[in-house]
Amino acid sequence: MASLGDSIAEGLQGFRPTLDQLSRAIRHVPPHIRGGLYDTRDFYRRRMALGHLYQSVVYDRIHYLCDQSSGVKSFVRLFGDVPRESMTEGELGQNGFFYTRNPEGEIVVRGNGADLGEIDSLVFGADGSVLFFEIKLSDRNLDELEEKVPYKRDLLKLLLSMDPGFLLVSPADTGSNREISRLLNDPRNKTVRTGDLGGLPSGLLTNTRRPEPHSRCKAILLSDIERVNAFDYAKAHDEIRLKLIERLDLPDPLGFQHKNFFLLRRLVLGALDPEAVSHILRTYRLSVDGTTIDDYVYRKRLSRTVMTLTLPEARPKLYLRARAKPNYLNLGPMPQNTFVFERNIVKARAPAFFRELESAKETIGSDVATKVLGRYIRPEVLESHRKFRDVPIW
Repeated sequence: MASLGDSIAEGLQGFRPTLDQLSRAIRHVPPHIRGGLYDTRDFYRRRMALGHLYQSVVYDRIHYLCDQSSGVKSFVRLFGDVPRESMTEGELGQNGFFYTRNPEGEIVVRGNGADLGEIDSLVFGADGSVLFFEIKLSDRNLDELEEKVPYKRDLLKLLLSMDPGFLLVSPADTGSNREISRLLNDPRNKTVRTGDLGGLPSGLLTNTRRPEPHSRCKAILLSDIERVNAFDYAKAHDEIRLKLIERLDLPDPLGFQHKNFFLLRRLVLGALDPEAVSHILRTYRLSVDGTTIDDYVYRKRLSRTVMTLTLPEARPKLYLRARAKPNYLNLGPMPQNTFVFERNIVKARAPAFFRELESAKETIGSDVATKVLGRYIRPEVLESHRKFRDVPIW
């Protein structure tokens, strides 16, 4: 008997949307993004719009296949099928499944308001199985899935008490990718190759005839999912943070067990007290696009510093609060005792993480700061991690 993943993959194999299917799916693409579909001058804008359209087309196809299959109990509604009132911004205290407000109607798992993982689509089988999806228009950043897929599976196990299958959907030849090949060594993981979007018809945006959406008899909202387990991300975070600080003098401070250790991708260790800030400025060169932050620049333009540790690579970072704007400057370690600017954490774009940084208490003295940086600034983690160029906001 075919598994849930196999049966849906069969219906997606080689799938290429018709004009009617494109016209139905485009309702899921936000109006301000649709215009990018035909923008030949701005490559990034057009790529983003095509990615949205492809996700929408595949979601509608999954919707259709689920309606036709007796092996599917239900699937979770997305995008334009989600009522506006069900979408939320990240807020402290949120744990579990949520719909995003921007972009509209995507599924995320949040921990204390921060997005831990995005689930592109979620289907429940009549036999009690679960299937989650990654939908990618291109083969860019496929290497990230080798780490992200097991992490998302662990999140779903925590929430649903079930071991889910995974299906990667793309028009690209993902199976030839080295990281994806390793991922496929796990029989729970599968890939399927669809057709591409092809040449978009010129009248797609102006076509006033919109085919009716599919039936909603099996479509559910996140709030309709039965038996979702509760967890407390903030409690787990604080327990692990305190344990790490207690163990800083041991050979492996992170070498301890905690049932929710896997949840954490970042430890917010705390804000630095004035003595620790002075020590950091004397010991390390902090650089923001060529400007060295000394005592004078710090007092004039910055108000506080929060120290974090990314996991699992244990890479320390400094977040410097700008005085003039609701913004933190993220600085990462580089060789020769240097921290360099990587990106902005802007309140409007990352409200939950911004509030988490704002709520960090001034608990890190120079002794703890010295031990953390001395232990975790290692050659193997001294790399930029900058995915794009950001302009610092002071």
